[in-house]
Amino acid sequence: MESGLRERVLRELEKEGVLHLREIVNRTEVSISVLKKLLDEMVNEGLLEKFSHGGYTFYRITAEGKGYLLKEGSGVLKEGSGGTE
Repeated sequence: MESGLRERVLRELEKEGVLHLREIVNRTEVSISVLKKLLDEMVNEGLLEKFSHGGYTFYRITAEGKGYLLKEGSGVLKEGSGGTE
């Protein structure tokens, strides 16, 4: 589940740019305690950047995170873009 959750988080951040912690919780439907642990791991691995503004915690994907998506989903991003048979 963790690798699938990592990919979901990275894809949401790639699409949106920056997300508040609560918004990531809402989009993934994962408990905040589980998600905070995973997000901290991803920050430590260089996949995400964590920053605060006005007392709120936000996350954004890094170049390393985008590379992770390309490696994990090679070809997946383009699937479905072709015509139907």
